[in-house]
Amino acid sequence: MIQRKLEIPSVGTVTTQGNFTNNPLLIGYIHEFFGIVQPPQELAKFVDFSFCLPGYGDTALFNEVQGHDLTWEMYGKYVADTLSVINKPMTLLGNSKGVMVAIYATINIPHLVKKLVFYRVPTFAEERTNIKNKYADIAASILGEQEFHKFLDSIQDKTHPDVLQVIKSSGWEKAKKLYQGASLSDLNPLILENIRQPVDFLEYKFDKFHPKSARNALFSLLINSTNKRIIPIYKLL
Repeated sequence: MIQRKLEIPSVGTVTTQGNFTNNPLLIGYIHEFFGIVQPPQELAKFVDFSFCLPGYGDTALFNEVQGHDLTWEMYGKYVADTLSVINKPMTLLGNSKGVMVAIYATINIPHLVKKLVFYRVPTFAEERTNIKNKYADIAASILGEQEFHKFLDSIQDKTHPDVLQVIKSSGWEKAKKLYQGASLSDLNPLILENIRQPVDFLEYKFDKFHPKSARNALFSLLINSTNKRIIPIYKLL
């Protein structure tokens, strides 16, 4: 296993960890919002390495960072910077927020992204308005340690244990900034015309954050992709 770190000035660090040598077409995994960095079990065997974005795991997040530095678009730029350093053609596999980060990374450095794989497509555009407002309210409510613990208590019984643990371990200051970034995040549909790489949409169980309508909308907007398909996970390779 190889670990590499890239410092993003005034933001923090991006860490990549995994195998960068054996596979001629690497698959890099981009994690979800408040998700664990490593891919879930159903994806793990397909992944060569994982990105750990600023604000997650043991990566640094500098004090001067603001919410607008932690949006889907900005994370995409940080991933693109990392790809430039690795400098090998690869497939990006995005999970939830990672789907959108992968899209923005591809826009920034298309020659190094040979294929995109999307798992659990999150809401965007009009469908995302309520979620963005919810995240903005959460960020505004976290004024300190006491308010942070009140928030954790309020989501204890309705949040996946892995996600809850990531939120807890982040601490109130980092969590506030990550929620601010999520509240400012969205996808500009116009940029999708520039995605020409093949795209695989992996089948998944839909939920309110990853509805079928979001997947179908993204699928239809990728009008210039050389090949796009919806497939079960086992057909990924």
